[in-house]
Amino acid sequence: MAGYRLAREYRQRNADATVLLICPDGGQLLQASAAEMADTLGIAVLNNTHVTEIDRLNGNLETPLGRFVFERLMLATDA
Repeated sequence: MAGYRLAREYRQRNADATVLLICPDGGQLLQASAAEMADTLGIAVLNNTHVTEIDRLNGNLETPLGRFVFERLMLATDA
């Protein structure tokens, strides 16, 4: 839930930014599915994916699905 709250707040301030939310679980909420939230917020969501490495200096992070480049990285660790 913290990730979705953060994405919502960021989206309000940065309407055109690309947002990728990486969830270690299914990203499900009580009131909406991960797909519904992604559609509502205009973001991409990777469910059941863990970040295995963060390289702040070069602006990328590694997951089992591959490497992703970022300009800004925000971490939301609340359940």
